Amino acid sequence: MFVNLCPNDCSQNGYCMKGVCHCLPGYIGNDCGTFDAGSIVCTSPCDTCGPTSTNCQSCISGYYLGSNTCKVCSDWITNCNTCSDYQTCTACDSGFYLMQNLFKLDNQLQYLF
Repeated sequence: MFVNLCPNDCSQNGYCMKGVCHCLPGYIGNDCGTFDAGSIVCTSPCDTCGPTSTNCQSCISGYYLGSNTCKVCSDWITNCNTCSDYQTCTACDSGFYLMQNLFKLDNQLQYLF
């Protein structure tokens, strides 16, 4: 009877062949127990992701993270270029500036909400 033993059963992140773990993408180590974020190419607009390319951990500028998905700031807040969430703008589009929760453009104020 042949027994295929691998360290820590490849941590459920790979498969065992002749006593050696062969890790799934994104995992490294003799037991596939270490996540390697550098080995995964994230799907834009994700900046960092894991353990899959579509499971976002952070977003590029102009997007915010919501439920492991990057969402466009301007879809929620008009004239917003960078936001920390769906209701907090941290940088405005060109030609606008932020002042006390308001966008200012050419002496006109626009409420964020």
